[in-house]
Amino acid sequence: MKVINKEELLNNSKNFCMAPWVTMHFWPNGQAFPCCVILPEDDGNKQEYMGNLNNSSVSELWNTAQMRELRRNMIADKPSKSCVRCYQQEKDANVRTLRKSLNEDFGDMFNRVSDTHEDGSHDDPRFYYWDVRFNNLCNLRCLSCGPNFSSSWFNDAKKMWDYNDPALLELPKTFWDDALPAIKEVRHAYFAGGEPLITAEHYKMLDTWIDSGNTDINISYTTNFTKTHLGKKRVFDYWNKFSNVNVGASLDDNWERAEYLRKDTIWTDVVKNRREMIAECPDTEFFLSSTISAYNVLHWPDFHREWIEEGLVSPHALNLTILTHPERLSIQLLPKDYKRQVAEKWEKHIEYVEDQKRKVQPTWDVDSDNLHGIIKFMYADDTFDDKFNEFLWITTQTDLMRENDAFAVYPELEQLKQYEIMPDDPRYKIA
Repeated sequence: MKVINKEELLNNSKNFCMAPWVTMHFWPNGQAFPCCVILPEDDGNKQEYMGNLNNSSVSELWNTAQMRELRRNMIADKPSKSCVRCYQQEKDANVRTLRKSLNEDFGDMFNRVSDTHEDGSHDDPRFYYWDVRFNNLCNLRCLSCGPNFSSSWFNDAKKMWDYNDPALLELPKTFWDDALPAIKEVRHAYFAGGEPLITAEHYKMLDTWIDSGNTDINISYTTNFTKTHLGKKRVFDYWNKFSNVNVGASLDDNWERAEYLRKDTIWTDVVKNRREMIAECPDTEFFLSSTISAYNVLHWPDFHREWIEEGLVSPHALNLTILTHPERLSIQLLPKDYKRQVAEKWEKHIEYVEDQKRKVQPTWDVDSDNLHGIIKFMYADDTFDDKFNEFLWITTQTDLMRENDAFAVYPELEQLKQYEIMPDDPRYKIA
């Protein structure tokens, strides 16, 4: 297939992504996607929904009509509707997206793009970037999550939405045997949830790489960091056997605010785990992988500063995720005067972080795009009229169900009640 200039696509394109040549992503229910951030649906049209492992093989899913179209779009440097999350974050916040990361990390495998047939099909399904969710087993009920990725969400989902799927979702048992050859070729493995540190398959994969001598593999995590072992298997012991491990902790706030956002968290356990990791795994990289939502956006700088000053995280060790879906929790829905408070606080915090970076390493090129991106994204759109009431509704209903009180935990949100105008809308009826 005729391919546009390699350097142009990798370095200058706003649409091209290596994902459909180096990876596939599987949900715990077996649904297959080109990556973990693609939107399976756009206005009801399933653009990049590829199929399901329960009734299709990996080889079949590799060349579905959706996957072939995606590859053709990428090569032609055309946008794909379901890739809007990366497009939006790059446009509104100028942050490092999965698209950018994959292009940087796998650009040396561009020959796979050149091997694409005219119809967009490709003859060699392989997983060089591993992002497979074996199940949805998780011990927390995070507000930004749901039952597809957390078994603990099951009862809440039944109450709120008449959710009828099983509590525990798992890939078919045959997948492990099918995937084993691909596992040995993986260059970068990404583990997320469910909660990977309590998932048996996660440890089985680590054992596979240890047994094959592939301990130079790049391994990264998104983990809630509340558990560090499964039975007698201690993850710290495993991490010390690998040379490139990066642990992103999904911590969005501290103390009672952390326990509110990620329900069933015990904050003292998180702090204990981090201190033990510092002592036992000094060569394992650790960073905060915080999700910024309407709940925590004002208070997050306080949490970040606390962990820097307590020596629990380096000032540069940060990868912020801007919550874009569900839109009812986005920072773009906040009232204008509240946004001004947020912007002022973040600007002051950015100054603090830059100062801390220079103290740790004076020669560092201080890059605060990730932090500035929060402000930029917040002001990029105003969804107050469309989404603010829904935010208040879901907060109220979730609090009633869980016997929580967002306004007690986040007193700064109390001022938002003045904007409450609850519509008589069937969407706002809890099941």
